[in-house]
Amino acid sequence: MKFFELPAPFDGLNGETMWVGQPQETCENAGQVTPPPEGCGIAPGLPSLTFIAAPLQCDPYYTDWSALGTIHVYHELIIPGGTYQVQAIDQACHTVSDGVYSNPLLMTTSLWGDVVSNCITKPCGPPDGVVGIPTDVTAVLDKFKNLDGAPAKARADLEPAFPDLLVNIADVTETLDAFRGFDYPFSAPASPPCP
Repeated sequence: MKFFELPAPFDGLNGETMWVGQPQETCENAGQVTPPPEGCGIAPGLPSLTFIAAPLQCDPYYTDWSALGTIHVYHELIIPGGTYQVQAIDQACHTVSDGVYSNPLLMTTSLWGDVVSNCITKPCGPPDGVVGIPTDVTAVLDKFKNLDGAPAKARADLEPAFPDLLVNIADVTETLDAFRGFDYPFSAPASPPCP
């Protein structure tokens, strides 16, 4: 994954690359991360009690990504309003060779605090470029309480800088701060993430 067009002050990292790491099954329940032996707690109104999450890392991790379905990628450098270039490569290829990667796919993250458009109809609509009290703040609060029809955890997890795959009252507070127009609260690292 290449950091294609990150907003300031992260723009100094544009052009840097990282790899998507080992995917893990993650609980949708707001208060859980790794599924315990007895399974995850309830996450009402969602099609699955778990989702697949993968961190960014400096070394390649090879797997059949197509068999996993949708994957939530998380890291302190997956930031709001950033555009990323995603490419795949076969394990048999040399990673430094030109022309061995798939065609690039550009993906842009939503603005900070913009979690949903609304949750009047379930499932909640995608982000709409606006942060509101009855939409986004309420949606994250509903996820914190594991209420029926709340948005997916991957959308509602707004803090800390390196996401913890939990939704707690701090995530609600961050959404409220975004509604008030506060700046994105996390800083860019002082140096590139990988040597």
